[in-house]
Amino acid sequence: MTDVIDTVQLNEIADPILELFDITLPGHPKSANDTTGTFHLFPGLEQGGNATVTFDGNDYFSIPIQITGQEVASSGAIARPTLAIANIPALTKTADSSEIVGVQAIRNNSGLTLPFETNDDLIGTKIVYRRAFESALDTTNPPEFPSQTYFIDRVASENNIVATFELASPMDIEGITIPARRIIGKYCSWQYQGKALGFGGGCSWNFTAADQGGYIDKDNNRITGILGNWASTSGGTYSVNDKVFTEETGTNQRQIWQTIIPHAHGAKDPRIFGRYWKRIDVCGKVLDSCKIRFQKYIKNFTAVASASGDTTKTTITFVNAHQFQVGDEVIIYVTQNDNLRTALSGTKTISAITTNTITIDSTDISAANSLSSADKWVEDADFNKQRHLPFGGFPGSKQFR
Repeated sequence: MTDVIDTVQLNEIADPILELFDITLPGHPKSANDTTGTFHLFPGLEQGGNATVTFDGNDYFSIPIQITGQEVASSGAIARPTLAIANIPALTKTADSSEIVGVQAIRNNSGLTLPFETNDDLIGTKIVYRRAFESALDTTNPPEFPSQTYFIDRVASENNIVATFELASPMDIEGITIPARRIIGKYCSWQYQGKALGFGGGCSWNFTAADQGGYIDKDNNRITGILGNWASTSGGTYSVNDKVFTEETGTNQRQIWQTIIPHAHGAKDPRIFGRYWKRIDVCGKVLDSCKIRFQKYIKNFTAVASASGDTTKTTITFVNAHQFQVGDEVIIYVTQNDNLRTALSGTKTISAITTNTITIDSTDISAANSLSSADKWVEDADFNKQRHLPFGGFPGSKQFR
């Protein structure tokens, strides 16, 4: 704050104050190097000025945007400012080469399909309102006035050009209490995958197949029979219960979706058309859900074959190195056409290992030689009780080892 006071005292009359807006859409990165999903916007400079400016290391794109009604009072109701901004969902559907620069930025800098379909989807979005002198642009550690943080609470009005939102203080959002976190019996309070996706919280469960060894539903079952990437399927029709995945550019986050309403391949993006799809790689939010994800070691494998020189043993091959040890008891799952194959089910003991293979004592390998399914994985039979659950996921989580 001292830097701002010094700047004001030394500032020239002709140095205007710029209004800057950081709009955060967690889990929706706008580029390969971005993990926060924060879009940087400003109302623009005078006629003939730059359509893009750089402040505090971020590029701010010009777009019609205005905030009014900020007040600070020691008593009475907390102020609810109004934010008017170009109607982004409408404009991005009709934009052409002359579209607003800020709309181009949100469209072109995002590797995703537009993460919101209507302005109602923006409710809950975080808005940080910043102010600084124009002379602070393109400088290192620029001084600025104290920022103000709000959340979009409701859509006040909208037309084809402008949308107006009512903002709320973080302490004045409907349903918010202080302290914000509640502990309810056996249920986990963290946002699923929140830490990795930028939502915050303590759930560090990742979101790629390589990290998870597959995907798990809310009933703690492994998801099998996935047809492939939604973006790559074409020339047919999805039937009820068909499964696909979507993958986000930048984070490589995969989400698994199951068809609710039959429709043509490639017609309805699961991230937008919710009535046609249901996301199924979600968490049951109970202790067993947490234990199966964090205290089990599970890894997909690519091939099975009789051990060289010993047909009473089975060698399983992985693409990458594994963490299993000689003597570990494991369960081998093989699925085909959504049905669990019992040929390699049951607890087995690892008798030998190399970097990318394990050998198990088993005589029932013959039934698995011709399997073509990609849904194969090895799971340790016991929970790894040396691995704690994420701190705070459950009160006193160490006692559940």
